Amino acid sequence: MNSTIKPLALGPGFGALFQGMALPSEPVTFSPGELQELNSKLSDMRHDINNHLSLIVAALELIRYKMKKGTLWEAWEQVKSGKGGWGVD
Repeated sequence: MNSTIKPLALGPGFGALFQGMALPSEPVTFSPGELQELNSKLSDMRHDINNHLSLIVAALELIRYKMKKGTLWEAWEQVKSGKGGWGVD
């Protein structure tokens, strides 16, 4: 393993989830309907993952902003009054 690449710090039971998932030994074929359904499910899953990540990032931004401004209420009051520092310096 490359010394600059570190493995993910996953719990000890995480690998057990994927032990039963083996690759097929022969090619897999899909009907057009099955392929459309798979595409739809993957699209929904990608949307859900992106949504959850955006919520996590928004929560982290609020926490960081709150730590800078004291309380979130004080920060909101500064934004409403136009003194929130939202302009480009």
